[in-house]
Amino acid sequence: MEEDRADAATGPSLCSWAAGEPRRRQRVHRAGVRAVRLAAAILEVEAWLLVVPLVAWLAVLLPWYRHREALPAAGHQRGMYRALAAWAITDLVVLLVFAR
Repeated sequence: MEEDRADAATGPSLCSWAAGEPRRRQRVHRAGVRAVRLAAAILEVEAWLLVVPLVAWLAVLLPWYRHREALPAAGHQRGMYRALAAWAITDLVVLLVFAR
């Protein structure tokens, strides 16, 4: 009940909004794909390489977000190290794509 009032006062979070109905998820997915394609066209790079860090970050953030309140300190620390690995993957892909 309090959660509903909080959502009414501040609005739903992006994650709860995007996780809603299937059509909404599809629209969010399509918008993300279009954004990556547009950025790739503007920057004249290969867009498929940019998907690698996106997948890495989603693999880190989605499980953490689902269980964030129940995780002990050690679980948050493991998540931090996974985030550092995703960050390293992002750096490598950015170097491969943009450093020509």
